[in-house]
Amino acid sequence: MDKDYAAELPRIAPLSPEESLKQFEILNGFRIELVASEPLVVDPVAFAFDGRGHLWVVEMLDYSEQDKERLGRVARLVDSDGDGRMDQRHTFVEDLSWPTAIWPWLDGVIVAQPPDITWFRDTDGDGRSDTSKVWYSGFGRSNVQGLVNSLRWGVDAWIHGATSSSGAQVQSPDSRATIDLGRRDFAIDPMTQTLRTEAGGGQHGMSFNRWGDKFVTSNSDHLQQIIDLEGWLVGRSVPVPLPTVRRSIAEDGPQAEVFRASPVEPWRIVRTRLRAGGIVPGVVEGGGRAAGYFTGATGTWIMDHQRGFGIGDPSTQSGTASAIDDSKPHDTALVCDVGSNLVHRKRLIDQGLFWTAQRIDQHTELLRSRDIWFRPVQLGDGPDGALYIADMYREVIEHPQSLPPVIKRHLDLTSGRDRGRIWRVTHDASPKTRYDDLTVLDDHALVQRLQSPIAWQRLMASQLLVERFHLQKLNPSVKQTLQQLTLNSPLAETRVLGQWLLARLDWLTSELTVPMLQQPHPRALAHAIEIVASGELTEPAGQQLIRLASRCSDARVQMALIKASVKQDEVSRMKVLGDLLPLVKEPLVRALLVTASGDNSWRLFENAQKDLSDQEFAQWLNLLLPVWVSMVE
Repeated sequence: MDKDYAAELPRIAPLSPEESLKQFEILNGFRIELVASEPLVVDPVAFAFDGRGHLWVVEMLDYSEQDKERLGRVARLVDSDGDGRMDQRHTFVEDLSWPTAIWPWLDGVIVAQPPDITWFRDTDGDGRSDTSKVWYSGFGRSNVQGLVNSLRWGVDAWIHGATSSSGAQVQSPDSRATIDLGRRDFAIDPMTQTLRTEAGGGQHGMSFNRWGDKFVTSNSDHLQQIIDLEGWLVGRSVPVPLPTVRRSIAEDGPQAEVFRASPVEPWRIVRTRLRAGGIVPGVVEGGGRAAGYFTGATGTWIMDHQRGFGIGDPSTQSGTASAIDDSKPHDTALVCDVGSNLVHRKRLIDQGLFWTAQRIDQHTELLRSRDIWFRPVQLGDGPDGALYIADMYREVIEHPQSLPPVIKRHLDLTSGRDRGRIWRVTHDASPKTRYDDLTVLDDHALVQRLQSPIAWQRLMASQLLVERFHLQKLNPSVKQTLQQLTLNSPLAETRVLGQWLLARLDWLTSELTVPMLQQPHPRALAHAIEIVASGELTEPAGQQLIRLASRCSDARVQMALIKASVKQDEVSRMKVLGDLLPLVKEPLVRALLVTASGDNSWRLFENAQKDLSDQEFAQWLNLLLPVWVSMVE
């Protein structure tokens, strides 16, 4: 342990933004462009565009050991000449400690800076925050790489966040009640600052697809999906074990292979050798390899099928790009490996309730750099629908406690604190980027923007409509426009957003509920059931739920119907559950059906067994027998 490893641990010099750009390898058909670099931005760990097309960036200069220096900042970047590259910086907030996430709201931004989530505002229009309010406090700080992160606007018009491994017991200054989040995630209503708990468990990186399905990342489990059962199971006895609601979905496993272009950092090689030899403590991963597999997965992002990030390119020169059928569009999951200097992608295949993620690129990646300083830590999209990358641009990204002292003494964990980049990845054929100002659109035009082919535009239109409603500046005449669009838009994604907006703006009338429950698209229908059941369930809506149950084969709609059945009278509830029983195939949905049936599971099974195959009969019997035995006991 007294050996000096200095000769094996040379320092590696940084590159200029222009030189670093030359070190990228990107698949044919895509291009990468510099959006911003030092001194305009340093140490970016999170970002979000606002409705004006301005880019808000969180700068975490105090990573990783400076937990008391309060070096963190928030900057607003502007492209003033329309060339697609940021050229103005406005420092909005300083004196932050370990800031990790951001989302624009009204005249300011919501920032996660554990232990707090704070709304910083600029009330006098000078470009700097002049007032702030802590919304919630109590987020943990025990792990610098497991802090609250990834604030996102959801299809339900709430702001969602990931709690991560440091956990949280939060309080609002306006209430003495403590909410024990543990490692569960959360969502906040920005209009009322109400917080609700949600299923969680990821580390750093959270994203939703166009339907609101939730995906998270942990450093050694690069892509997971979470089914949220919070709320309706609270206080309810669950008579059968529930299958896991957080599932690793990558076909090639949690620590799948990655194909880096950069040399492996010397300290990783030395550490692996010392661990394998038992000289220093630590897990020996990857069969004793120092690299070549996910070790620093972070910042997952889901691009919808209309952006084409899942299309393989057989002409790729650095490997075989696509191993699966490209005949129909798919959503794409993108995941950074900050330790391997790359961005990985996977095709999302719908398997019912859960998705399966299939590798697209063989022996290569969507994007990889030969520059080991390239540190992609967070992903997102923008007004143009492109992929944006927060590149912290550091010499070393690693938890300090994972570095043996004999190695750490030769490293500078602050090296790169004066550098940082934001990159944009888009298609070669994409037009020149323009950051349109959606805030100048009138209310009716904003409603129409809910039909944009670009997910960011749809979600920002949703947010701006909520903001105007909150400020009592939303024209009441737009109510009918939104109602008609919700019922008649050819885009199911638009109908999902419209349904939630009608509920959030208190514009959902009883006359709309049955038409919403008659739409053919299963994803929009599942959301409609959840929304309708969250209010007062009218008799026509209840009858429509019964009709749906008798012919429902979609697992997500089945789950929504089961959750909604608890709001129905006993006769209607048992009718819905009884009709669903022979149709349900997904184990998680079966367990939920048994939970919702209470003491009536035997009667349901007896009535439905004639419609079951021998295999289904045995599966249901295995599930229900322990329940019946416990009831007898």
